[in-house]
Amino acid sequence: MRKAVLPLLLSVCILLGGCMNQASARVVEDMYNAALVGNDEYIQGIFSRYDEELDKPMEEVSKDLASQVQHMQGVKNMSIQQLRKWEIQSGVVDRMTEKYEDNWHLIVARLDEDRVNLWTVRKDGYYFIAGCEELRNEEYQQKILK
Repeated sequence: MRKAVLPLLLSVCILLGGCMNQASARVVEDMYNAALVGNDEYIQGIFSRYDEELDKPMEEVSKDLASQVQHMQGVKNMSIQQLRKWEIQSGVVDRMTEKYEDNWHLIVARLDEDRVNLWTVRKDGYYFIAGCEELRNEEYQQKILK
């Protein structure tokens, strides 16, 4: 009996650990969904601690996000996922850790066959977007992933 319970318990822990680590990816999904329905208040809040000055008004940012979702025909088709640190090149991990300490997550969202958005998500009582970089797929494969 004990031999049967241990693998089951281990499986549950692994599954739950994976789900809990995806909270930052869920934030990016929620951001895209909010943009799609025009919830500019949510978008404003999640970008309130963005690292750099945005080069366009928040309403335009929201429209751009909604356009990305529409182009991919839904958030689910954007393949949004959190990258684990062991999947990221060590130089990138070092730069991110130097800038944010251990409080960062990289989330990738597919924009089309050739481009992705790489979102930096942080948490300080709540999750927020700290940065975003649009990369061509080959740049993403070569410069970010191991």
